[in-house]
Amino acid sequence: MIKFFRKIRYDLMEKNKTGKYFKYAIGEIVLVVIGILIALSINNWNENRKLDDNRRDYYNQLIDDLKKDKVLLIENISQTDSLKASYSEYLETFNKNGLTVDEMISN
Repeated sequence: MIKFFRKIRYDLMEKNKTGKYFKYAIGEIVLVVIGILIALSINNWNENRKLDDNRRDYYNQLIDDLKKDKVLLIENISQTDSLKASYSEYLETFNKNGLTVDEMISN
């Protein structure tokens, strides 16, 4: 293919047809520019696809982390409620009048 274009270029220059040579040269430049634009659009499409994949992975990971955090928070709330109930019992027991030291220690 390159030999074909080179032959056309040499033929046009030998025959002193500079007008046609310039048209050929401009056409070749346009083809190169079109090729570059196509390559850039393919590259941009690929980069956008990669970004979408990363975004989707981060979103799924965030959802999983939030579910795990929810489970931990529920466990912590139940543990805190249990400790609060124990503390309330402790306060009720030791606020009674007439408890001895031995009764306090045993509870």
